[in-house]
Amino acid sequence: MRIFLALMLLLLSKMAMSEALPNLVCQEIMSDTVFVSSWIIKKNVKDKTLYKFIDGKLFLSSPAHAEYFYNKVTELRDGRYSSGFKIIVFSGKNFTSATVSHHDKSSIIVSKLQCTKI
Repeated sequence: MRIFLALMLLLLSKMAMSEALPNLVCQEIMSDTVFVSSWIIKKNVKDKTLYKFIDGKLFLSSPAHAEYFYNKVTELRDGRYSSGFKIIVFSGKNFTSATVSHHDKSSIIVSKLQCTKI
């Protein structure tokens, strides 16, 4: 019985510590692309992507592309989330900034975001 109570307390404390991802709008403020075949790094200065996290889903838009549904968002652990080919790491529990990495066969894109709760 004590083991059961200890496990329940541990589970409840973990649930209390894990804050759900709020609805956010995040503006990409900087982005770099590494091309895997050559390891050439390209700084992206145009087409800053807008990230919207709404009800556990990620929507993307940019000046060149209208808003579209990208993928559902899954919490990995402690402020780390995944969505499609992206890993999103929020700095702290306030969700005001994040680092995003996007991995595919040809490149790795790393972006810095500034976020606001909506």
